[in-house]
Amino acid sequence: MSFVIACGVGLILFGALFRKPEGEWSNPWRGALVGWLFCVFAAIALALQSMTPSLIVTSGGPGQSTLSLGLWHYQNAFQYFKFGYAATISTLLLISVGLLGIIATGALIASNIGLTLAGAEEPADSESSTGVARLALFPLALIGFAIGFITVLPLLQSLLQRNPGTEVAVLEVSNSRLWLNTLTPALLSATMQLTVSALAAFGIGALRPFGRRSEWLLLLFSPWLFTTVLPLSQAFFEGRRQLGLLNSLSGNIQPMLVNVPILFLLTLFYKGCEQRYRQEQAAGRTAGLIFAILLPSLPLVLLAGIALGVATLQDLYWPMIMNNATENFSWPVMLRLQQANGIAGIASSIRAFQLPLIGVTLLVLGVYHLFYLDRLAVTTAHASER
Repeated sequence: MSFVIACGVGLILFGALFRKPEGEWSNPWRGALVGWLFCVFAAIALALQSMTPSLIVTSGGPGQSTLSLGLWHYQNAFQYFKFGYAATISTLLLISVGLLGIIATGALIASNIGLTLAGAEEPADSESSTGVARLALFPLALIGFAIGFITVLPLLQSLLQRNPGTEVAVLEVSNSRLWLNTLTPALLSATMQLTVSALAAFGIGALRPFGRRSEWLLLLFSPWLFTTVLPLSQAFFEGRRQLGLLNSLSGNIQPMLVNVPILFLLTLFYKGCEQRYRQEQAAGRTAGLIFAILLPSLPLVLLAGIALGVATLQDLYWPMIMNNATENFSWPVMLRLQQANGIAGIASSIRAFQLPLIGVTLLVLGVYHLFYLDRLAVTTAHASER
């Protein structure tokens, strides 16, 4: 799944890099280098903080041969209660991931790239070449879809095949209760983080309090660019414990107040739309801020919120350490218990949770790619004017 996501992000980025915004010249290779650097650093940072694959597949075994740093931290903090040892691991993780974030942010600021929407009015030759490119890519897309379908077909058959002997209630928690425990904290968390991130990005990228040097404000957030909740979980856990939120549904709400990757993404978009806003101002249109920046950004804000919500829905780590009460279990925690204890019904749980979630997500992303993502363009023009 991570490989598929990485390929999808790479294809969207590749298209945005080589798409000319409103027919203007833009150097794609500077953005390509920064995008590659971001992807590599993000992969390294997430691998350092990864816990779920090692926990689910091998539990760190045999011995400690597959023990990741994230799982090592979790075991010391919440299984062996060696809090000092776990804090040391957290500190090392934060230093490493923070340095990666600072370097990536410095490269982003130095490149002076932005993100905007390509204009609807493109030259005829550009439209024809785009149509030819799409026709050429269509057979490749069909081949890729066929290969992917054949690959996952055995898994789908095993999940869709019903065995009455194993369709049993697990720990006496209904599907509706599991959906409530999963959706409610995820939606609240995503809404809170998206609101704070969008407002911060608008202040930096659109209002630009320091002019063309406004992007340097991103350095304040850079140490947390690739940081997940895991290295900070001890401090967050203690805070929730003091508030009496352990083993409660509200305790499953993610503790992060801002999502830094979304903040960076929206800042780049607001920055890229600023040139259009200046043109609206020069033309004497008083509503330029609304039509040049705010309205074009709404689909991207919504897409970022959907991505954040889907990621939060599938989070195992935070609900697992916050709740031992069965009535507050989320779907990922339930699936983990079924897998770890060999409880019957795991296939039915995957059908009830993962398949609908994946199906709806793919449908939404497909629609977005056809009508919005296919217009995104990375620009490095107007550097002297910003």
